[in-house]
Amino acid sequence: MSHGDQGLSIVNQVCLAGFRLRFSGQAQLKGSRPLLMFSFTSLELSWSDQVLLQRSLPSPEPQRLPFFALIELNEQQGTLTARGRGGGLAQWSRKTPEAS
Repeated sequence: MSHGDQGLSIVNQVCLAGFRLRFSGQAQLKGSRPLLMFSFTSLELSWSDQVLLQRSLPSPEPQRLPFFALIELNEQQGTLTARGRGGGLAQWSRKTPEAS
């Protein structure tokens, strides 16, 4: 992760009783007091390692993109902390490459 107008891949998921609901998409840090603008492009539902459902999601209008206001970008730890429009707090971690 780096501060700037670099594109980022973003994933948000919930796991419960072997099921995983995962949203994937793209994000960008924009502006001098950065906003993390994002758009989820796909949805995936899986159980264990089996994908049960995979769908593309429609893209929102650019002026309607959801966003989070950046609080902290910690390059060393690979974390990004931000506050949402409604006041909620979110933290993301850089995904480490999986071993083959």
